[in-house]
Amino acid sequence: MLLQATTATTQSIGAPITAYWPVMIFFVVAVVFPILPIILGRFLRPAKYGKGKMRPYECGIDPTTDAHSRFTVRYYIVAMLFLIFDVETIFLLPWA
Repeated sequence: MLLQATTATTQSIGAPITAYWPVMIFFVVAVVFPILPIILGRFLRPAKYGKGKMRPYECGIDPTTDAHSRFTVRYYIVAMLFLIFDVETIFLLPWA
């Protein structure tokens, strides 16, 4: 009788761990599923990109000048005034 009681308790100790198998499988799938396309993409992508792929925009008109140019202070002042009055209207809207 005592032998049967000890074997029953030792078998029941491992039983709660088996209840977590669905959670463990879900965790493994949740980790592998997003990482697998990233790894496969590394191996399946083209080794070298063409000139058109490395440009900032792949469609439209070809640029004629450099995109970086200086703006006058007047545009900065207009932008700051717009932001000030825009934020003011955001605070006035709930009050109305």
